[in-house]
Amino acid sequence: MRLMKAVLATCAMTSLATADDAVTTVAAAEDATPATAPVVTPPPAPVNDMGPPAIPNAGYGRQGTIEAGGSAGFAMGEGSQGFSISAFIGKYISDNFAMTGYLDATTLFAGGSSATNVSARIEPSLHIPVKPTMNAFVGMGVGPSYVHNLGTAIAVAPHVGMDILVGQNGIVRPSLTYLYTTHDPMEARAADGTTHVTYLAAASAIRLNVGYLKSF
Repeated sequence: MRLMKAVLATCAMTSLATADDAVTTVAAAEDATPATAPVVTPPPAPVNDMGPPAIPNAGYGRQGTIEAGGSAGFAMGEGSQGFSISAFIGKYISDNFAMTGYLDATTLFAGGSSATNVSARIEPSLHIPVKPTMNAFVGMGVGPSYVHNLGTAIAVAPHVGMDILVGQNGIVRPSLTYLYTTHDPMEARAADGTTHVTYLAAASAIRLNVGYLKSF
């Protein structure tokens, strides 16, 4: 009988201990903090500090653009040949439409003699984009012209050519000009009645020039 009571008491104590252990395990599980996975931050996107790619002469031909430069080339007239030089400065008063001032000299040679035509002209011109780096243009210049022994007259000069954009603000300009003046051909005659060919040619010459200018 005593043995039976001892066994029952031992079983009861074992059950209580097991229950206490279970409660302790549950409490520990509730207090445990689950491990947090490390947060990986992606690297920032690269910043382009250089800005958009440069476009050669992006503002060329726009209202307000100023251009200045010079040209030189070959000239020919009636029975004579020579050269021409020119300086100019202009401004676009609207998109693709410019007003340009020219100061140039054309010298022609024939038969051991020569004649020089000096003219100053104002030329309105229309510039037509052909490619992103090329414009075609057509203009008409008008102004005074002077030839020695012939005096002063009015010069009219149709002008066509191309603007080839180079770098950020450079322009190469091949062009063709027909320079006509209102000089009286009879004034080109010498006292013996012969005609000074170079004077006539200087008063009506074709010029093929190549120029370089800057736009601002």
